[in-house]
Amino acid sequence: MRRRLLNIPVKLLTSHKYRKISLIVIHLIVFTLAYFVACGIFNNMKIQRDWVMDLFLPPLIIILPVKLIIFGLFRQYSSLWKYVNISDLVGICTSAFFSAAAIIGIWHTMMYTMRGPEQAIFREVPESILILDMVLTIFALSGLRVSARLNIEDNLALSSTDRTNLLIAGAGDAGEMLSREIKKFFLNKYKIVGFVDDNPDKIKSIINGYEVLGTSEDIPDICEEYGVQEIAIALPSAKHEQRRRIIRLAEKTNAVCRIIPTLAEITSGSVKVSQMRKIDISDLLSRDEIKLDTKHIHSFINNKTVMVTGAGGSIGSELCRQIAGYGPKELVLLEQAENPLFEIEGQLQGISEMITVSPVIADICDRARVLHIFEHYRPDVVFHAAAHKHVPLMESNPGESVKNNVLGTKNVADAADQHKTEHFVLISSDKAVNPTSVMGSTKRIAEMYTTSLNEKSDTNFTTVRFGNVLGSSSSVVPVFQRQIDEGGPVTVTHPEMTRYFMTIPEACLLVMQAAAMGKGGEVFLLDMGEPVKILELAKDMIKLNGYEPQIDIKIEFTGVRPGEKLFEELSVEGENMLPTDHPKVAIWKTKRIDTAKLGQDIEKLREACQGEDEKQVVQTIREILPEYAFEAEVNKDG
Repeated sequence: MRRRLLNIPVKLLTSHKYRKISLIVIHLIVFTLAYFVACGIFNNMKIQRDWVMDLFLPPLIIILPVKLIIFGLFRQYSSLWKYVNISDLVGICTSAFFSAAAIIGIWHTMMYTMRGPEQAIFREVPESILILDMVLTIFALSGLRVSARLNIEDNLALSSTDRTNLLIAGAGDAGEMLSREIKKFFLNKYKIVGFVDDNPDKIKSIINGYEVLGTSEDIPDICEEYGVQEIAIALPSAKHEQRRRIIRLAEKTNAVCRIIPTLAEITSGSVKVSQMRKIDISDLLSRDEIKLDTKHIHSFINNKTVMVTGAGGSIGSELCRQIAGYGPKELVLLEQAENPLFEIEGQLQGISEMITVSPVIADICDRARVLHIFEHYRPDVVFHAAAHKHVPLMESNPGESVKNNVLGTKNVADAADQHKTEHFVLISSDKAVNPTSVMGSTKRIAEMYTTSLNEKSDTNFTTVRFGNVLGSSSSVVPVFQRQIDEGGPVTVTHPEMTRYFMTIPEACLLVMQAAAMGKGGEVFLLDMGEPVKILELAKDMIKLNGYEPQIDIKIEFTGVRPGEKLFEELSVEGENMLPTDHPKVAIWKTKRIDTAKLGQDIEKLREACQGEDEKQVVQTIREILPEYAFEAEVNKDG
């Protein structure tokens, strides 16, 4: 019965048509009752006709209109009680204070200006009653609003019998915000069982009505005791190692692990804390946030015409998104594939309307077209990300690898040189280090050409090398995910196969940092962290999808493919490395290149490609890169 009676005002308050009128009526009733109780307290709670007729009723002529007007000025009849918060309570206090001040002021004014019977009315209203009335008004309105919100939340909770038991890992600001947003918007979906936090001072404390049940080490036991179905990691500013440890603990339970957005996304206002996502492999492999010299990058890009080749690819598109944040004058998107170009153009237009985005469809192997594009746009900075990257495919199509990775790069670099582009940045690969594949060797020749061109050009040519990026089109991660979705098996080439991994955003951030540092002629290497065993990567991905490796999803070994190494060689430490001002970026000491001979060798490659003689193409590459020939022979013998 009580719940039905409470539901009547709640329905009126949530109805758009009657809400304002209902609020005004409720406030009138509260104002009247608050003043009546204040008078009653002043008279020791003895209801007598004389004070009701003399002390209570006459002053209402002034009290009610003044309160109605001032509470209206502070927009107290427009608020939604179901979303009441501290700011609403502050509004009530402010309105009540100014109302009391106004009433006292009017009372004193009328007491001194009026004569006759009217003056007696105001002399009989002590200031203590008006102050008590103010306090009671605050308590009554605050209590009503909180009660209305609690009643709405109770109705939501009772109306949903299928709520998910949620444990929040992290009892800091992010965890508190998450619990608050869930209480506001998702109470019919989630039932919060409590928090865990590694700060011992927070254990057993209460946050938004939920207890901090223990530390992260207690997650398995808490999940079993409370039947936790989902775990939300609310630690956006925590070290990566801490988040990874919690993920590992969550893997010991049957709960689905989710993570809230990053601190940068939350503070930017682009997402809410409650927009959780499932844990993916990047959360296990990524590292702590990279600190950048943003001022240097800003001056490198801001108000410049920037061109990105391969703009629709994994690296190219992310570069475009990040470059857009530094305010280029114009961003030229050069891409051969139509659909990816259309997608990235749409994304960039949604990011900022202040940037001129120019999509250009072109094949970098078309020299005349490339020269025409440079003549038209006159870019100040070029990020050359267009390349063929699939190692096995390039082994069986060496001519195409040369055309795109060597001759295409030469076309773009020559155009930059001819039109006096300020900076040219070649995106290279760890596979260019002592290459054992056609793809790696063509990337190395491209490095050699741009480095040699730097010696005679007004353009600063720099190269940035890094390893595999998670989620790229050539990465093993989407392949594993597809195999898991299909029920397996997951295929791994060799149990000892290792690779360096970096997230695409992380790689692109460091590319821009290295590019801004470049003076010309450098080959920068990005710190890729510790190498990861592909077998362990496959196991982790299977677990993150809720399966057990070799039980639910089989893992099969298929053998090393042509051109592949077991271990990639990419290190920012060693005698061939020079440090930079950034700890994640180093410079590889290059050997001097015979520019004239390299030019002749590239022409030989061009002729070999035109003849469609794959063996001749490979032989010419070996003549240019003796280290490739040596490694290839070793792999062949092995």
